[in-house]
Amino acid sequence: MVRLALGYAVVFAFIVVIADGNWLPRFAQDLHDLPYGDKVIHFTLFGLLALAANLALASQGRRSLVRAVALGTILVLAIATAEEYSNVFVPCRDWSLGDLTANYLGVACIGLLPLWRPQLFTRAAGQENDSAGPHDAPVC
Repeated sequence: MVRLALGYAVVFAFIVVIADGNWLPRFAQDLHDLPYGDKVIHFTLFGLLALAANLALASQGRRSLVRAVALGTILVLAIATAEEYSNVFVPCRDWSLGDLTANYLGVACIGLLPLWRPQLFTRAAGQENDSAGPHDAPVC
């Protein structure tokens, strides 16, 4: 899970560099130009970054799920804030409270999924269900 999170972080950074350089491919620019397209992109990118970070931290087993998600969420919120603020200094980008709100909502809606539905994200739940056959009786 950590490798997946790092891979997504690299892709995420690449997307930010491309956007900051105003080198978006035509299809990405068309998506960005749709009504609220920019907000959907922000919501999705930061939500997935938070989900990847939270799952990577939780998979390490060093902290509880709640602590791992809290740490990952705080980290991604700091990155979201810094990234949006950095747009002030990039000529082809602009700072937007709407973008920052979309970033935060993405983190809240997608990044916090492990807390809302932990059974979807825990290895133990999947292993317990896979190890017992449909007709196996519990051992007392």
